[in-house]
Amino acid sequence: MNKNLRGLAAAVGLLGAVAFAGTANAGPIGVSNANVTIWHYTNAGGNIADPCEQALATNPCAVAGNQVYSGLYSGLINFTNPAANTIVDFLNTAGGTFVGSVAGLTQQLSSGGFSVSTLMNFKFSVGAESFGSIFHDDGISIYDATNTSLLIDSSFPTVVTSTAFHLLPGTYSLWYSEVNGLPAQLTMNVERTISQVPEPASLALLAIGLIGLGVSRRKQ
Repeated sequence: MNKNLRGLAAAVGLLGAVAFAGTANAGPIGVSNANVTIWHYTNAGGNIADPCEQALATNPCAVAGNQVYSGLYSGLINFTNPAANTIVDFLNTAGGTFVGSVAGLTQQLSSGGFSVSTLMNFKFSVGAESFGSIFHDDGISIYDATNTSLLIDSSFPTVVTSTAFHLLPGTYSLWYSEVNGLPAQLTMNVERTISQVPEPASLALLAIGLIGLGVSRRKQ
């Protein structure tokens, strides 16, 4: 391979690094002004197969009469086992900010035997292609922004488990059900992102490669 071709190959390689710069981000995802809706209801005689106990947009108990909160949330999706079994204590574990008070949500978060349940929906956006895992004790699912396409379905486990996700830039709808007593957990960890935005260091390397290619051509 002659010098020009070697220089061109190096420049193309650097350009590829710019276009697909990867970043490691181990930790809970942060959201800004995510739309949050919460429903709370009793379901005597319920069980894991009951549609009202599942974290799906088709949950028949997600109706106006059961809605206890609708507002905005900014902070981490990192809700962990609360000290008290109430909705407000669970929401406060992440340390984020809710627009519209959640202080009055003193209802029992859930109870064993599926008789008292809470269903939550977070509509949030991601700016870069993201890979990670969601740790949850009961069900979760992820839909597109309009809740018409089910992308990830782990809608009714009853033990703490981990569900992998891979999301492209866009807006998504995360559903979480808390239906069978404590523990309660919803932690969405991002492990890696891929950004299409050029980083300053990568741009500098690209410029050096192109300058080197130009010098090589002038010498010839």
